[in-house]
Amino acid sequence: MSYIGKQPRKAALTASDIEDGIITAAKIEDGAVVAAEIASNAVTTAKINANAVTAAKIADDAVGTDQIAGDAAISTSGAITTTGAFTSIGIDDNSDAVAMTITDAEKIGIGETAPLGKLHVKSGDSGVSSPDITELVVETASNGGISLLGATDGQVEIAFGDSGDANIGRIAYNNNGNYLATVVNAAEAMRVHSNSVVSFDDGIALGVGVGNNTASNVLDDYEEGTWTPVVGGVSLGAVGFYSKVGRVCIVSFANQTGNGLVLNNGDDYAIAGLPFSMIASDWQYGSVPSASFADASASYHSQPLTGRQQNSGNIHIANRSGISVTNQDPVNVSMVYQTN
Repeated sequence: MSYIGKQPRKAALTASDIEDGIITAAKIEDGAVVAAEIASNAVTTAKINANAVTAAKIADDAVGTDQIAGDAAISTSGAITTTGAFTSIGIDDNSDAVAMTITDAEKIGIGETAPLGKLHVKSGDSGVSSPDITELVVETASNGGISLLGATDGQVEIAFGDSGDANIGRIAYNNNGNYLATVVNAAEAMRVHSNSVVSFDDGIALGVGVGNNTASNVLDDYEEGTWTPVVGGVSLGAVGFYSKVGRVCIVSFANQTGNGLVLNNGDDYAIAGLPFSMIASDWQYGSVPSASFADASASYHSQPLTGRQQNSGNIHIANRSGISVTNQDPVNVSMVYQTN
């Protein structure tokens, strides 16, 4: 009587009963292998010739997890199909339909069997068949997006980089300060603050389209506040208002009365205390001040005052109205000038 490698004994086969590589397809009848004939962990890859075991050689439900050694490898050029849940160290599959597809072009589709990019995540059909950027495609039939979630005191961001700097550009949301920052060339260029105010580090270039900024087109400053007019050496307090747009300043005060504003007909005085110095002591850098007073003795009839930019960088006011300004007559002054 011939044996398969070794003389059999009256017991189920174990790995020690079978010589390496001795089982070939010709040795196994169709449907001959059943679970009862195989000891637990008996079948290892070393015991079976390549391509020896086919589906026809194994009875239905013959091989279970107890029959396959823990370190056994399964290699096939065909498809492996399971109708139940599939579990491995890295995958726990309990889906009841196709959830992920890997194509022969090494593209991965999640919710998509014909991915349009290296990774295509799809919850609905947008109708787009040829996206411009294909490394990552996120698709939906209606509203959709990507969530970047972080700690309440952390920051989430998208980084842009190259071989010289891995994050030379960034769009970052800071959860602690609740602001959105844009980083360009490794420096923060713009920030949207928590109160929705937008600030720019180096100004806004106007009228240049997509061109780079130039000094003549950059609006790099805006400010508004109060200032303290000093008339003839007498402070009126913080009664003046100003707005500064770039290098242009608009200053004014209105309806002010008091002894410091008394101006006899034919006299003049200087108004100092401007919030920003004038660009130079020259007439070409400022407008002619607008000045007037309301004559309290004549039902507050408006009377003009003569204003000019003084060489010392102040506002010069002269009274040529023929009527003296008293401490009861409200005075109004405004002027536009340039600063550095």
